[in-house]
Amino acid sequence: MALRPNVARLRDMLLKSKAVDEFQMKAAMGRLEQWGGRLTGIIVDMGFMDDEAMVKTLSEAMRIPIAHLGMVAKDPQLLARLDAAYCQEHGVFPVSVQNRVVTLAMSDPTEVDAIDYVQSTIGARVHVVGAAVSEIRAAIAKHYRGQDVPSSSLHGAMNRAREADIEAALGQVF
Repeated sequence: MALRPNVARLRDMLLKSKAVDEFQMKAAMGRLEQWGGRLTGIIVDMGFMDDEAMVKTLSEAMRIPIAHLGMVAKDPQLLARLDAAYCQEHGVFPVSVQNRVVTLAMSDPTEVDAIDYVQSTIGARVHVVGAAVSEIRAAIAKHYRGQDVPSSSLHGAMNRAREADIEAALGQVF
């Protein structure tokens, strides 16, 4: 299966910055190929990097600012123009719109197709900022679904679930 151009770019960027090693990247790419998903989320979920390290690495490599979404004010008109399912699937969250420029928080700022889609859907230029996967998930839960879930709780729950899966698998082996 051929890699999407943004996945190849992201892979190369993370390897070049030494954020992950070759073995870790091969494991993450195998999981991506088998199960799909987002490479940034897979690397974080597998424990090779934490959310903050991923955001910082991508921010430095792409020279984009980092956004922290915990205190973002809800913009109902902007949220109505971009579907929650799309945001969840692509790891994006529309932060604000001013002077026909949308600030879009992204967990994977190399995904040009998502930027193009948001630009055409909202009818405004897109300014990309980096954000942690857990913060984007929490912002979607809070602003689209009315759930009050701290981003650290989401990430912690995912880590606990992953650890439980590993323990269960080890228990079956021994």
